[in-house]
Amino acid sequence: MALLLIEGFEGFGTSAGSAPSPTDVVGRRYSVSAENYMRIASGRTGGYALDFNRYTCYLESEPLTTDDTLIWGAAFKRETTDQVAIVAFYDGSQRGMNLQVAASASEISVYRDATLIDTSTGAGIGTNSWDYIEFKVLCDNTAGTYEVRVNGVNVCSGTGTDTQAGSNAYHDRVRLAPSDTSGVHPTWDDMYVCDSTGSVNNDFLGNHKVVRINPDGDDTTGFGTSTPSANHYENVDETICDDDTSYVEESTNTNKDIWTYGSVASLGTIAGLVVRTMAKETDATDFELITIVESNGTEYDDSGQAMSSSYTEFTRLEEQDPDTNSAWTMAAINAANFGVKVKT
Repeated sequence: MALLLIEGFEGFGTSAGSAPSPTDVVGRRYSVSAENYMRIASGRTGGYALDFNRYTCYLESEPLTTDDTLIWGAAFKRETTDQVAIVAFYDGSQRGMNLQVAASASEISVYRDATLIDTSTGAGIGTNSWDYIEFKVLCDNTAGTYEVRVNGVNVCSGTGTDTQAGSNAYHDRVRLAPSDTSGVHPTWDDMYVCDSTGSVNNDFLGNHKVVRINPDGDDTTGFGTSTPSANHYENVDETICDDDTSYVEESTNTNKDIWTYGSVASLGTIAGLVVRTMAKETDATDFELITIVESNGTEYDDSGQAMSSSYTEFTRLEEQDPDTNSAWTMAAINAANFGVKVKT
């Protein structure tokens, strides 16, 4: 598949200006630093975004790909004209190609690690206003290419360039980090990451937004424990994870809970969807968690993911409707159900 990551920064909190909640919730999804200095912000088109208010903050994805091409897009905003980093691609621990805006500047500079490669013309990055920035890199020592788009316009590109800083001819993860300057307050929303594999979502996606929907009813209730509500969905529908306050629990192999979900409205092209589940083991038995997508009445299970004794976020990303093997439609998403199954 080519779509590797979808992130709308929902589920980390609902109070703008406050730290993420629970205190380690961002770290359950990403590798992070100084999470206590991250702040919930108002989203670009509603919902929420994520703001960093200390230079030691960063958020880094897990390894995503070994393809030579990586494509990233997100809505970005800065509060001041101090130097600020927008995004960095990494090969393991080695910083590779990255984007920055210099102090008192409105153009985007392209770097390979700390080496300046190019600077945009006409990017017009201001303060306290959103821009949708996209970055595509083919990683190679001599034949590398890069392109930067702002609000759909190519503002900087190059070919025949050394775009490889690490030992591998690929970038396998992305990192958001402000810069080496305090007080910058960069904010991100509506992020995606792709590579060039597959037949869809293998190039720039353009300006996209991420919409969150929560469970709103019970479809199948196979989990034996539901607390405190007898309605299973009411124990898993919170916008902010409340850990052991409300939950469903089960230990029998293949038992499942499936929930109906709220509807989305007025969507354009749908690049994909991601199902996120917060879960942990509660005894010594090794379990795996299967995520279920139910489309057009048929259940489609993933292969399962290993669990631990600490709360961990499990994700399942689907570019296409498994019932049709075509792009999701708004009607299909609104009719779909999602859930989890025990695998021992």
